[in-house]
Amino acid sequence: LQEAQARQQEALAREAADRRALQEAQAREAAEHHAAAAEQRAREEAQARMAAEQQTERALALLEKAGIKLD
Repeated sequence: LQEAQARQQEALAREAADRRALQEAQAREAAEHHAAAAEQRAREEAQARMAAEQQTERALALLEKAGIKLD
């Protein structure tokens, strides 16, 4: 009886360890996904800033061409 209980406890311990390993893997995967999404947002924000700078430069060039100066 004790041997059967010991085997059962070992099986339960293995199952618990498997669950922990799965949870850790899922947490790592979620963290990687979050990091990738943050990197994508940063790239998009940088592209938007560059586009805004280019639009500002074009607008200033058009104003200058039209003889309008901004101080």
